[in-house]
Amino acid sequence: MIQIYLQTQCAVIQLLGYTPDEHGISLYTQHLSQAMQLSSPDVQEQLRTTSRDTYRTVLGGAFGMDLITEQRTKGELSIVDARNMMHKVSLRMQDDSVLEKVARACSGEGGSGVVPKDSEAGRAMELAYKHTAIQKIMVYDVYLSGSPCLVEECGFGKGEEGYVKMQGALADHQSDPLISQYVGGAMLKLLESAGIDMKNWQTPR
Repeated sequence: MIQIYLQTQCAVIQLLGYTPDEHGISLYTQHLSQAMQLSSPDVQEQLRTTSRDTYRTVLGGAFGMDLITEQRTKGELSIVDARNMMHKVSLRMQDDSVLEKVARACSGEGGSGVVPKDSEAGRAMELAYKHTAIQKIMVYDVYLSGSPCLVEECGFGKGEEGYVKMQGALADHQSDPLISQYVGGAMLKLLESAGIDMKNWQTPR
C-alpha cells in the first residue's frame, strides 16, 4: 500500500510539471516552502495548515485511517520532537548498510528491458527503476527494519500503520528548514549510492 501511495503522489505532482520521483517531490516541497515565505503571516499559516490537513486526509484515506481525528486527540508533535525524529531518520538513511543496499539494488540492468540504455527512453526507464528501488529501501529498511524499528522507537507502533501515523504526525513540520536540511543531505547520499548524477536531473518546465 505504501508503494501505491508513493506512485499516486508522484502522478499528482507530474500534473503540476514536476518529475514523478523523489526529486520532483523534493522540488515541489521546496517551491511551496519558498512561496509560503513570500506570503503574509496569515496566508502562511493558512497554507501550512491546509497543506498539513490535506496531506493527512489523503494519506489516511489511502490506508483507511483517520489521521485528522487521531492527531487532534493526541495533539500536535512539538518541533523539537519532530526534528529529533527526522535526525534519526537521516542518520538511518546514511547508514552504511542502507547505502550499500541501494548501490546493489541500482547496479543491475535498471529494468530497461529491450530498450537500449543509451537511448533517452532507456535512460528514463533506468532512472525510474532506481527511484523505485530507493523508495522501497527508504520505507522498509529505514523506517520499518530493526528491533525495534524506527517508527516503533519513535512511539508510533509497528509496520505500515506505524509508518503512516509517523508521517501524519510529522506533517505539521514538513516545511521546517532544519528538517529539510536533514532529509536533503541524507537523500543526496542515497542518490549518489544509486549512481544518479544530480547534474543531469531535469527541473520542471
